[in-house]
Amino acid sequence: MRNVRELISLVAVDLAMAPGANAAACWGQMTQTKGKNYTGCGAARHFVAVGASLQIKTGNRATANKWSYEPVCWAGIRKYGMVRSQ
Repeated sequence: MRNVRELISLVAVDLAMAPGANAAACWGQMTQTKGKNYTGCGAARHFVAVGASLQIKTGNRATANKWSYEPVCWAGIRKYGMVRSQ
């Protein structure tokens, strides 16, 4: 789990430095509440890291050309982005 958290941290830092920009060719149009999964990139989920402990919360599984949304509006978001999903 530690490696996943480190990867999420790196992706989220890139996104947080340029909100609204594409963090990768596969994902884009990300905000704190949603992100779009582009065609041909496999399934993905939006995520947020909440609070001082960076507790990970994820949105729905999004396939090609679909959106992943957080189910609720989280307070205390520290990082956010998209990750691949099975």
